[in-house]
Amino acid sequence: MVSAVSIVFLITVIFATKKYFWIDESDDISVNNVVNFQSNYLNRYAVVEQAQKILSRQEDIKTVVIVGAGGAGKTTLGREVLSSTESKIKFEINAETEESLNNSYLDLAEYIAVSESEKNNLELIKNLKDAASKKKSLIRFVSGILKKSSNWALLFDNVVSLVQIKPYLPLNPVVFGKGTVIITTRNENIKETNFIADSQILDIGGLSQKEKRELFCSILFKCDFSKLALEKQKEVDEFLQNIPELP
Repeated sequence: MVSAVSIVFLITVIFATKKYFWIDESDDISVNNVVNFQSNYLNRYAVVEQAQKILSRQEDIKTVVIVGAGGAGKTTLGREVLSSTESKIKFEINAETEESLNNSYLDLAEYIAVSESEKNNLELIKNLKDAASKKKSLIRFVSGILKKSSNWALLFDNVVSLVQIKPYLPLNPVVFGKGTVIITTRNENIKETNFIADSQILDIGGLSQKEKRELFCSILFKCDFSKLALEKQKEVDEFLQNIPELP
């Protein structure tokens, strides 16, 4: 039988090992703040597959930029791509303004700060008075934890200014580790950005005739276009000819 002394000795060794050799538990972090999008009226499977192909051709930090006009369904597509990754950390960042971007990054930091030391460090960062130092410290804090995780995916949604998001954007795997970045924007000038390659950009364009039918019939009739009577199908097509391609 194992003596009480042996049990105490084993417990002491375990705690000592954890203290002096620092067993990293960051790989156990599991975060997902993606809202449910399963009830959408329109599913653009082909576009999602295109985005996945763009990501599959890359290594280290994989990036895809979904470009489209307002109302084209960029956010939904971004969420679908994000959810399809095998990452343990899946986080949607509201990148519309500097304030929303910073607040989302702070939310991410609070989600992934799991140890007491990380939580204490985050509190120190939140209490910094200088805005510039606070911003740099927050980004450094998040990047450090993401690098240890090495299995993350971030969605920067509704990007207006690419220059604005660049400090927050994971571009260097040495700093952020390996992961996936998804950006949604209506800014077509992203093709002129030196830190985004043309091969990483997916312009989703407008809806096809089939997609317009699917969206219209799902909303108005709660059924597929094919289930409508021929006369009703004709009325739908005539109506759709007079509206824009986007939802």
